[in-house]
Amino acid sequence: MRKLLALIVVVVVVASGAIVWEYSNRREKPQRPALWGLTDPPAADNLTWSGKGVQVAEESIGNAARFYGEFETELLDLGYSMLMGNWSNVSCQWSVWDNPIFNRTYYIAYSGKRFLGIRGREEDVLRAAGSRWLCQNPSNASTLLTPSPQREAMALSLKLGALFSNKGIAVKNAEWRGPLPDWYLGKFSFRAEVGEGVDVLILVYTKEDQAEYAAYELRKADHSLRILRSYGLRYHALIVLNGSPGDVERAVAILQNFENLGGPPRAKG
Repeated sequence: MRKLLALIVVVVVVASGAIVWEYSNRREKPQRPALWGLTDPPAADNLTWSGKGVQVAEESIGNAARFYGEFETELLDLGYSMLMGNWSNVSCQWSVWDNPIFNRTYYIAYSGKRFLGIRGREEDVLRAAGSRWLCQNPSNASTLLTPSPQREAMALSLKLGALFSNKGIAVKNAEWRGPLPDWYLGKFSFRAEVGEGVDVLILVYTKEDQAEYAAYELRKADHSLRILRSYGLRYHALIVLNGSPGDVERAVAILQNFENLGGPPRAKG
């Protein structure tokens, strides 16, 4: 199972750079995505949480299995990745999910009609789940290697950095100095020494409408930004470039040549 999950990580990372093209320069305002700005899944609002720091919700739910599935889907859509879990028993399942951008961890489990949720910081959640677990004690489980938006942002930055390096252009980690949308699921930035320098920002989302809305917010803040797009199996990434027009054009020409890393010819946008 762990080998399979590791393979999934590789597939997602490789696919993330398969296609890069210019993001459409739409002028009309896109609809704000349903999950935009959220830290917690909407399903969590249907539970009664108690406690400070680490919060616990334990309730009887008619169809706990279906509710559990909805909860998992929303966690995925909000960029949470599974740390551990067990899904081999259809009558009793549990999983632990983490989002480092939100500094938030969830333990969710169901057995029959019982549903248990624990949320807070990772160490607090695991400690609480170790004494209030359903199905299996998390302390006896192995951590899983699964994709996450932040890992995707870092992996994509390595691929883009390699494209610059292949052209003899130095790359270094650098803080992004341009505008940022008020919500994202993964972020990484670096500077490519193209001419006077080009700042590159990578933002990762789980939904296309999230990426589209972020691109609109960025362009609204600074019309001079160039925005490319990369789509993988699970994630949508924006590649944002900031610098002088000539330097940015040179950088775009390099980044759109993904054939150098084994991807297909670039698509026209």
